[in-house]
Amino acid sequence: MEEAGQKFDDVVWTEVMAQVEKTYVLLTEQQEELESQNKSLTSTQEFLSNIMESMTDVLLVCDRDGIIVQCNKAFEAQLCTKEKQVIGTHYTDLIKLDEASLKLLGSNQSVSDINVDIVVDQVTEQFSVNCCVRQDDRLRMLGYVFIGRPIGELVRAHQDLQVTHTQLKESQDHLIESEKMASLGRLVSGVAHEINNPVSFVYGNVYALNQFFERLKQQITDTTKPIPEDVQDIFDDMPQLMEGTIEGLERITDIITGLRNFSSIYKEESKRVDLTEIIKMAVLWTQKSHKINIQIDNLTENGLFVYANAGKLHQLFVNLLQNAFFALNSVDAPSLVITSVVEDDKIKINFIDNGIGIEKSKLSKIFDPFYSTKKTGEGMGLGLYICYNIAKEFMGSLSAKNNPDQGMTFTLILPLMDDQDA
Repeated sequence: MEEAGQKFDDVVWTEVMAQVEKTYVLLTEQQEELESQNKSLTSTQEFLSNIMESMTDVLLVCDRDGIIVQCNKAFEAQLCTKEKQVIGTHYTDLIKLDEASLKLLGSNQSVSDINVDIVVDQVTEQFSVNCCVRQDDRLRMLGYVFIGRPIGELVRAHQDLQVTHTQLKESQDHLIESEKMASLGRLVSGVAHEINNPVSFVYGNVYALNQFFERLKQQITDTTKPIPEDVQDIFDDMPQLMEGTIEGLERITDIITGLRNFSSIYKEESKRVDLTEIIKMAVLWTQKSHKINIQIDNLTENGLFVYANAGKLHQLFVNLLQNAFFALNSVDAPSLVITSVVEDDKIKINFIDNGIGIEKSKLSKIFDPFYSTKKTGEGMGLGLYICYNIAKEFMGSLSAKNNPDQGMTFTLILPLMDDQDA
């Protein structure tokens, strides 16, 4: 019996030891697996931490109540603060959201690309912010993650750009005004002679009328004498003298009106204007201001009306004509033909010259500001640029091309204004 009991105890002990060893092996395996998982978890945490700290965008992590539990180094650097100063703070104390964004977050929805101010102590910076809702594997809400990109420098750069743009626009306007006045000066030098001629014969007629009046006064005073033959001649000549006076005054009026239209280019309002009459006036002015004799054939139709500023259109046509005169300066038998074509609700005006033309490689640049083929001192390169912008202002277009044989054609297209639009 004792031997049997001893034998039984050995068997039980052997089995117990086997189970203990088996358990030990299992625990060892689980420990190794746990250490591996812990190592992997630590590596993952380090990886995520490195990513957070390497981000240039600011990051805030909040719990479900909106309390900040973590921020990255970029946040500390941008807002000149430390993590411990913001931990435990509600995100609304730092991030100035509008009501719509707060409502979305309150209903556990994300917000994207909103521009907000983030304020920490006395430091305020502008950010473009995205906010996502944190969730667990069961889609239960855990909190919020705010990611923001600083835009303060961008906003300031944009403001500086706006200031620079405004200054550039003002400088451009001054240059255009200078070019306009330069063009006016060139035209006035030629028009001055035209003004002197009618003024001279007006003065002559007025002087003659004054002499005649004195003689008539003397004759009327002495009513006992019959009217002499020379006095009767005065009465006969009076209508012609008055007609000449009126004609001279009308010529002066036309010239002064054109001068006023050109010099007050930015003061007039747009209205229904006769395109044909403006072209005629521009041709007259340009011919009188240049010494070269150019054959100009104005074949435009009568009664072409557009809605525009008469002064600006006058400047456009004068600039185009002066450009043509420059191109025709060295050409034998120079000629310029102006035609008009009505197509649907648009009017097309062609300025066709037989001048020197322009190289094909330079053709695309002629409407650029400050581009000029003239010598230094002969122009600022703003004439055609001004023309292009005036046409664009009145919903039209201006283009240019070389003619197949010789010269160039400038084509102006403007919306036609019929009687119903008046």
